[in-house]
Amino acid sequence: MTKHCITGELGAFGGGMGLRILYIQCAMPLNDIKQITLAEKLPGSDRWPVRDLFQRDVDYERVNKGIIPWLSDKNKVKFFAPITLALLPFDATTDRIESEIPRLNRGSASVSAGKIFELSGDELPSKFSGRATLAWDSKSCHLVALDGQHRVAALQEVINSKGAEAAGIVNWSIPVVIMCIVREDLPNADKKVSFLDVARSVFVYINTQAKTPTRTRKILLDDESPSAIIAQEFVEFSHQAKTGDSSCYPLSAIEWRD
Repeated sequence: MTKHCITGELGAFGGGMGLRILYIQCAMPLNDIKQITLAEKLPGSDRWPVRDLFQRDVDYERVNKGIIPWLSDKNKVKFFAPITLALLPFDATTDRIESEIPRLNRGSASVSAGKIFELSGDELPSKFSGRATLAWDSKSCHLVALDGQHRVAALQEVINSKGAEAAGIVNWSIPVVIMCIVREDLPNADKKVSFLDVARSVFVYINTQAKTPTRTRKILLDDESPSAIIAQEFVEFSHQAKTGDSSCYPLSAIEWRD
């Protein structure tokens, strides 16, 4: 068994299909980024049925031309929202993702799901809160990126090509949320739902509910494009002008807040 452990803040979501999502929010050491598996790298994922797909392929042009230069620019402050990960167990003999979601087991000071993971903490098993340590076996579980896979791909590429120290990111820790999917004995439990069903559902919700900034908002937030910066200066000039100044374009004619 190759055991990995990480400590963070524990929480839980519930409801739906008789499942419970336990999650731990934590700071992952940079070197542990190599443990994360991209969906397209999962064995056999290229032959999955359409309804098992839950993640698009990585856009490496975006990674190489957008994210890596941003990560490597020492003049820019870097931060991003937590990457959403899920523990997905697989059959070591076939490399296929397991389908059956195990029942949650409550111990004296921990909770577990078969051989997939174990969570230990002061508030467990009575409450799913407080500091907790998550342990899993990397030989039987993939830690898969559900949201943020392009950031993961960029970090992995920088580490593999330059090394963390050379890239100036050696002291970083990456914000992550790790999901652990378990079954509870509830009346509405759906025995047919699989790990891939849940992964697909979470991915679709995250990526369809986020509101894309409008074109005008993107212009006001873009600090790279010269034309966007000119537009920002124009709006700021009008914003700072005194009321009644005929030399300025009236700010009321610009939907600069929207």
